[in-house]
Amino acid sequence: MTPAKGLTKPGFWCERRTYRSLSADALASVATYGTTNPAQAIRKIRVDVRVLASTLPPREMARAFKWANERGCLGALAALHRGEPCGFSLNSHDAWVEWSVRPVVFLALAGCGAAAFCLSNGERPAERGTPLAPRSHTS
Repeated sequence: MTPAKGLTKPGFWCERRTYRSLSADALASVATYGTTNPAQAIRKIRVDVRVLASTLPPREMARAFKWANERGCLGALAALHRGEPCGFSLNSHDAWVEWSVRPVVFLALAGCGAAAFCLSNGERPAERGTPLAPRSHTS
């Protein structure tokens, strides 16, 4: 059974996972964000990467700025437009940070008002809903 038309909306689910070590064995934090705009999803990662870059060793700083300011983010945006997931990761001193974005279908939550889409980091995007399932590549 598929949801009634108008109850679903394609979108993108973004996550930033920070691990306590480079072996990515202990999760330190997770931040999430949902949007219906692929450019907004990549913009959030670019801002986050630039903020973190200033604290990185020179080699990782260069890699971060190259991804955020050059072709890395363009390739990620192209992947989202094709309905494919994308991501980026950095070595931040003794921690490992991963950003990922994947296409999803948001399901509207009836009767929940403005809090229908409440995220773990306290942000509320303009669109309401909750991720329902990964979006298929054929939709």
